[in-house]
Amino acid sequence: MDSITEESARLFSDSLAGNTWKSYSRARSVLDSFQLLYTLDKVWPVPVEQLVQFIAYLSLKHFSPATVRLYISGISFSHKERNLEDTTKNFVVSKMLEGLHRNHPQRDNRAPVTLPLLRQITDALPSICSSTYESLLFKSSFILAFFAMLRVSEFTTKNKSDSSTEALQLSDVVVSDCQLKINIKKSKTDQRGYSTFIVINKYRDNASICPVLTLKKYLAARPAVSGCYHLFMHFDGSPLTRYQLSAMLRKSVNFCNIPNPNLLKSHSFRIGAATEASKRGINDEAIKKWGRWSSGAFERYIRIPW
Repeated sequence: MDSITEESARLFSDSLAGNTWKSYSRARSVLDSFQLLYTLDKVWPVPVEQLVQFIAYLSLKHFSPATVRLYISGISFSHKERNLEDTTKNFVVSKMLEGLHRNHPQRDNRAPVTLPLLRQITDALPSICSSTYESLLFKSSFILAFFAMLRVSEFTTKNKSDSSTEALQLSDVVVSDCQLKINIKKSKTDQRGYSTFIVINKYRDNASICPVLTLKKYLAARPAVSGCYHLFMHFDGSPLTRYQLSAMLRKSVNFCNIPNPNLLKSHSFRIGAATEASKRGINDEAIKKWGRWSSGAFERYIRIPW
């Protein structure tokens, strides 16, 4: 029976991503602190009146609407986990969350990496990277991020010691003379890992930023290090991390003296690809499929005019 109990706990734990568990735990911790501060009873289900007061408290503390909604989602999950009535679905609670968003509209001001800008920042890499290989590593990762409309979590790791296989592996990419095929095993909208295959053809308008030619050149230079299977890795076998990608993008943008450099983030490749696709007349359904969006959220990524 012990093994059955352990397996039940493991399966339940695997139902959410690690970061989601951390956020939900943080939500309960903040709620506990709020209840302690105002000497409120710690009872489940959490009374609607407490939830209303909690949201007002977070608003006065200048928590962002997104964070408040995340915390309420965490409390909602705790109700369901305990098989209790979910008081977070109360009409007043829902309306308060809506009011919070209306009073604090948040604009995503991240700028897109356009095709001319992609050429500019990749041309700058040999001047700021420590070696020819590092320059090729970042160039191929920048270009693939754009043309495959990748989320940063789909091709980089959280840190150097991250041994998970969620980021692109060498075996996930097949390159031919005229195209490359990529297998996205798992993503934000594919938590169960059904996989998505992407086919990218040669970019004939500008060979210097062609994803097929660039990736072939990178793969030819990529060393074979035992036990290292990430597609993008340094010469010593350590994987390319999200921090390193963002840091090199920032260096490239600053080197090129691009205006408003703080608006260009790692997600700007994905934003730029969606914008470019829309400018070229590609229909919404195709963009949605290409970028692996499960809703109409992709519309927020299209920045026209730019």
